[in-house]
Amino acid sequence: MAAVVESSSDAPGDAGAVEAGGYRQELKRTLGSFQVFAISFAFISVAVGIFATFDEVLVTAGPVGIWLWIVAAVGQTLVALVVAQFAARIPLSGSSYQWASRLANPKIGWWFGWLTFCYLAIGVVAVDNALASQAFMPLAGITPDEDTARLITLVVLLIQTVLAVASTRLVSLINTVAVGLELALVVVVAIALVIAVAVTGDGAVGNLTSRGVVEHAPDYFAVGGGLMLAMITGLATLVGFDSAANLAEEAKDPFRTVPRAIVGSVVAAGVLGMLFLITLTIAIDDIPRISANGSPVAAIMRDQLGPSMERTLLVAITIAFFGAGLVVMVASSRLVFAMSRDGRFPAHRQAAAVGRPRFSHGYRLRGQEPDQGRCHSR
Repeated sequence: MAAVVESSSDAPGDAGAVEAGGYRQELKRTLGSFQVFAISFAFISVAVGIFATFDEVLVTAGPVGIWLWIVAAVGQTLVALVVAQFAARIPLSGSSYQWASRLANPKIGWWFGWLTFCYLAIGVVAVDNALASQAFMPLAGITPDEDTARLITLVVLLIQTVLAVASTRLVSLINTVAVGLELALVVVVAIALVIAVAVTGDGAVGNLTSRGVVEHAPDYFAVGGGLMLAMITGLATLVGFDSAANLAEEAKDPFRTVPRAIVGSVVAAGVLGMLFLITLTIAIDDIPRISANGSPVAAIMRDQLGPSMERTLLVAITIAFFGAGLVVMVASSRLVFAMSRDGRFPAHRQAAAVGRPRFSHGYRLRGQEPDQGRCHSR
């Protein structure tokens, strides 16, 4: 078995990457370079991450806490460079499962696979629940209610499942639209807020160094204290960039497009996120009031740009949430597919089937006994 694929020149065409890994190419390669980038960027989802966590920054570290975004962005970029290297060497669906299985041993790969599956399965529910409670319900004027949010979450999950099963191309199209809208939203809103503050004078550059409502909080600089907790925005947002690697078998020229998408998405999200955070912070006209608001981003938009702009933001955030959840679900399905074709997931014959199941010669992952978690070439 070729455990590591060195370069795309080692085998004819993009399918060579899969064949060198011991499988047959079954998934259609429909994803171009921007579409692969959009997958990683949608999982990160700058607008969604900041929308969901900006309130925590204000109440734990104050507005000045936004500068820890830079620390998180630099750290995650370094992680992304390592992940990109793995993706360039082993461009197979299942990413971390495949990497751990081939570079360490199959038992470690099994653990990585199941941990990643649990993370993704929980993640898609969390994203869709946030879509329901933080974006869709306020947009539709629905009174906050957790039971209603759960029902909406189930409906969204069902729609995403149908889309994920229907077509990768359709998922890619929806995701590309969502990412394009999010990019435009962040840039346009940032510019609009700067203009609004300059015209009205509501807001202050001094907010960028203010501790706000936690000015005299004890243990502010302690390990695990208020300032350090502000890193939640960067650490909770700049994740999931390896999702492009989970769809590597559907990417064109995966040796180049997937690593570039992984690193490019983190860098782009880091820069745009910092721009968005700075403009939001400057636009705060009443720090205590905004800090007490459960949705400070929407409140800032309403104060500076009016209710209509707030609704526009909620529409865009809803679409971004939906795109992010869809990407998480698709990434999870590819992980299940990767583990199933190695016989390492419940109901693996059904989960590994692409069209009509065709089992061919098999091989063993390094360190496995015959017929134990065997990887089937398809």
